[in-house]
Amino acid sequence: NTDTNSWTVGPVIPAERRRGSMGTVVRNGKIYLVGGNTRGHDGGAVAWFDEYDPATNQWTALPDAPRARDHFNAVLIGNKLVVAGGRQSTQPNVFAGTLGQVDVYDFATGNWRSDYPAIPTQRAGTMAVPFEGEAIVIGGESTQSVQAHRDVEAFDPLLGRWRTLQPLIQGRHSGGAVVLADGVHVAAGNLKRGGAEETDSHEMLAID
Repeated sequence: NTDTNSWTVGPVIPAERRRGSMGTVVRNGKIYLVGGNTRGHDGGAVAWFDEYDPATNQWTALPDAPRARDHFNAVLIGNKLVVAGGRQSTQPNVFAGTLGQVDVYDFATGNWRSDYPAIPTQRAGTMAVPFEGEAIVIGGESTQSVQAHRDVEAFDPLLGRWRTLQPLIQGRHSGGAVVLADGVHVAAGNLKRGGAEETDSHEMLAID
């Protein structure tokens, strides 16, 4: 509660739909959860898609995404939920199962689509934000490098195409990203694959 600067315990997620590392968006006052995993780095990636209505305290299971994935952020562009990046975490190499496919759910039709170009740089632990009709996927981690990714790529679900934006000054994964009036802000995160080198770096990208 930002008025009282206090936290309270919210409603309980149904036991059979509990997981971590999922993508989350808000649309028309409802919260949507997609993907995630049930066993952390030990596997259990799921394709689940759920709606929660705070007004009625009602959970509703929606059609599964075309594929399971975890360690990603989802983005809402108009009526379209964009799911890009992420992986299917499992041992012995939790970083190897990155996904290239892009899945998009259309709230207008209630259907998923996956016939889009793959994300140019496969990675997980990404940050993602919506900006002027595009889903911007930022940073991440993969087996390609011990250092976190600097890549910043934008996907337009209406045109079905990717474009490359200016890379981060400091690569990172699992940080926070938001859109403000002056551009996209990225803060914190980890500088190396798997962790152990957190950063307090804060960058801003102005996008025309």
